[in-house]
Amino acid sequence: MIVDTHTHSISENNEERADIEILIGHTLSEAKNAVEKANSNDHVFATCGLYPHDVIPENEIPDGEKLKLIKELARSKKVVAIGECGLDYTNPHLPEIKRSKDAQASLFISQIEISRELNLPIIIHSRQGTEDLLDILGREMGRAPFPAVWHCFCENYETAKKALDLGLMLSITGIVTYPNAGDLRDAIKRIPLEKIMLETDSPYLIPISAKKAGVKVNSSKYVKLVAQEIAEIKGISTKEVEDRTTKNAFAFFKLK
Repeated sequence: MIVDTHTHSISENNEERADIEILIGHTLSEAKNAVEKANSNDHVFATCGLYPHDVIPENEIPDGEKLKLIKELARSKKVVAIGECGLDYTNPHLPEIKRSKDAQASLFISQIEISRELNLPIIIHSRQGTEDLLDILGREMGRAPFPAVWHCFCENYETAKKALDLGLMLSITGIVTYPNAGDLRDAIKRIPLEKIMLETDSPYLIPISAKKAGVKVNSSKYVKLVAQEIAEIKGISTKEVEDRTTKNAFAFFKLK
């Protein structure tokens, strides 16, 4: 068994896929879609959250109101996490609209509070905001610890160690197969397998071997290529990686 812990597009019509797919709802519309798809597919689970950047036309709804709606959606029985949420200091393209750093931090902390209240883990998004993210996590973990996974982790071991010290899980994508991912591969060698989960972030981040074969759209079936790369880096079998990361995912997301 293998789990794709982070996808934005589930496999349809009995296509080859991961055994379990976690569909990410990171806007109001995507959260509603994720819950709907999870409720109608036994192998699919959902998340509900708000991405650091806002999105047209949902930007017309105040963040406080959006958070109330996300919280209600997150009470659905097949919702297994809050997120993805966090910090993103890049400049987005429409329909995304940039929130200020302060607004992003406030939104992130509000979702941590929801995760505590609903006893759900947090899925963290981080792009060019590592230092601020770790500061927020350090303060919030100090207040009241909560389970969290750093989605699409692609940092060096120094950052990985700080995240691990805070109790985070680290989720790895097809980026680990890319030629310029040397720092990440070095980190993977040193990160305990029990702290790793797998994801595709599909339809994005196609593993390099699939990309070279002409694949244009990522899907959950390629999560196996992420497992294979981690196995090669660590010098262990792919089955060991698949078995351990599946066990990690079941425990973290309380899957049944």
